[in-house]
Amino acid sequence: MQLKRILVPYDGETPSEEMLRLACLVAKSARGHVVALSVVPPANPTRTLSRSTTMSTRAVLERAEKVGALYGVEVNGLALQSSDVAATVLDKARELGSGAIFVGLSQGLRTDDGEELIREISSLVDQAPCPVLFGYLPEGEHDTSVE
Repeated sequence: MQLKRILVPYDGETPSEEMLRLACLVAKSARGHVVALSVVPPANPTRTLSRSTTMSTRAVLERAEKVGALYGVEVNGLALQSSDVAATVLDKARELGSGAIFVGLSQGLRTDDGEELIREISSLVDQAPCPVLFGYLPEGEHDTSVE
């Protein structure tokens, strides 16, 4: 399995950050790099992203790059606008020729949104062009900080 390029759907929350850190460790040992993908849902299909959304997305991706720097790994931040996160992740994984997708989960499957989450996980697993690693971190487990 070639892990030269690892894709991490990244929103800056603890579960995705933990998976980003794990991806950085793996990429470092494989002399690869990581792509942190922030998928931003469209506020309105007829308008572009607001300035505040653009600024917060930029800050999230800068944080991802700082995490990479802590591990001595190149992390490329990428933001895409889409209402279908799973399809966007799959498309980008295919386009990049990713060796793996590392996904952090923050909610259990027994929530109000659990059915939708199960559909997205199934879609990722069934259609992924590479291995998919899921990590579940219960809410409040611990916080990570990057200066």
